[in-house]
Amino acid sequence: MTTPTERWPAPRALPLLAALFLSAAGAAAGEDEEGAAPKQVMPLTLQQCIHLAERNSIPVRIEEVNVQIGEAELGSSLGVFDTVFFSSYEYAKAVSPTVSRLSTGNIFAPSTETVVTGILNESHTVTSGFRGSLIGGGSYQADANWVKTERNPVTFGNFNPEYTSGIGLAVTQPLLRGFGSAVSKAGVLTARNALLGAAENLEATREARAEEVVVAYWNHYFAIRNLVTREFLVGQGERLVEINQKKLDVGEFRRIDVVEAESTLATREQERIAAVNEIGRAADALKRLIFPFETREEWEIEVVPLTEAAEEAIERPSWREAARVALERRHELRQKRLQLENDDIRIMVAENTQLPQLDLTASLRFNQLADNSGDVTNYDDDYYSIGAGVNLEVPLGNRTARYDLAAARLTKIRSLLEYKDLENQIIQEVRDAVRDVSNRQEQIVAAGEASRLAKERWVAEQKRQETGYSTTFQVRDAEAAWQESEDAYLRALFDYQVALASLHAAQGTLLEEYGLLPAPAPRLDDRAGVLFDS
Repeated sequence: MTTPTERWPAPRALPLLAALFLSAAGAAAGEDEEGAAPKQVMPLTLQQCIHLAERNSIPVRIEEVNVQIGEAELGSSLGVFDTVFFSSYEYAKAVSPTVSRLSTGNIFAPSTETVVTGILNESHTVTSGFRGSLIGGGSYQADANWVKTERNPVTFGNFNPEYTSGIGLAVTQPLLRGFGSAVSKAGVLTARNALLGAAENLEATREARAEEVVVAYWNHYFAIRNLVTREFLVGQGERLVEINQKKLDVGEFRRIDVVEAESTLATREQERIAAVNEIGRAADALKRLIFPFETREEWEIEVVPLTEAAEEAIERPSWREAARVALERRHELRQKRLQLENDDIRIMVAENTQLPQLDLTASLRFNQLADNSGDVTNYDDDYYSIGAGVNLEVPLGNRTARYDLAAARLTKIRSLLEYKDLENQIIQEVRDAVRDVSNRQEQIVAAGEASRLAKERWVAEQKRQETGYSTTFQVRDAEAAWQESEDAYLRALFDYQVALASLHAAQGTLLEEYGLLPAPAPRLDDRAGVLFDS
């Protein structure tokens, strides 16, 4: 399939269009002060306008920021697997009462006395270690602690102060609910799909912006072409008034013939003024799309379109082939596929949460004791503790999990229906676009022939009027018919260019057609590939 061609206008056509545009724009901006600095003129091709819009578009910038937000949120989701270092210090002081019985009196009169005294225990505890989550759904903690204990009074056989320490490892692994890498990575995969969806939305926004520029560019282009026609008709109207006035002077025409010609000229002048205003409106619409507007002066730039409307026919594509490309390339469908993946993830997690909580725990710890020398770092395997266990938790009723699963499955059904509806909508858009391209080609041929014949008739009527075989009414009627046919031809050219852009947009290939590369792929965390592939 060929693309809209980029051609420089013929050497005579370009100065005419540029000069006419500048003079018309000057007339439209009548409020500018006399003697103001000349306005900047910027000749641009359609492709240049699309590239400018790509660079300066605020909606595109917004979607680029959304991609960056998605990258940040993906990085945040990976934090669930980050190892955490922890450390704590605890001071404790306790005075506990104790009862002692003392013997008093003598052997002849023995007696006892109860004495309550306090035992002071003071300790300093430091604990440091690492903990984190495992890819299989479990968790671990490795730590070391150091404890200094002082007692008063000192009990027999104890160190004072006493130093104890230990190092240990504890692991918890779910066997049912929460088991497996698929469950533990669900949040990461969802964030990854959200990021890819943001990237697809960026491309869709770029495509939509490019299509807007195409429409605005051809609106501006044909507004100028329309003014060319209006200027020509005004000139012909002035010539007709002059001819009729001369014939009136020699008695060949009546006054009514001159009045009719002057009335037609006044109408044509109104149409020319309207065409000048339309150029300003169309130019502003195009400038809004392509300029960054860092200063207000950019509104005063005069854009001169250089790309001519392509009249050559292209081979009508098969709608089936065009639909195949569209179903593969359209960014809306890609976003829906990512949504379906997220729905599957949600269903998988909801099914897992219906299972009982059955966790296997295991721990191993080595301990050490030292006197006031404080040498507590030489561990051996003589003093240790080891443990293992199973924790079971079964929710009765489990309504939250059951209804979450039902909602997840219904959401998937809804997404499938939306996907199918979107497919049908895209196929319809493609079929309409293919039909429109073919129809616009035929309209260009028919409108061009109608315009040529209408102009021949108008010229013939003018010649007949000069020799007295035609009236002002007939000339005006022929002129109006030619004007309408010329407008129809210009509209056919415009509709053809828009139809081509709509076809490329319907297939998701508009950016490619105008030489715009895809946006850079979103950046993933260094560990993301390992997590996604494992």
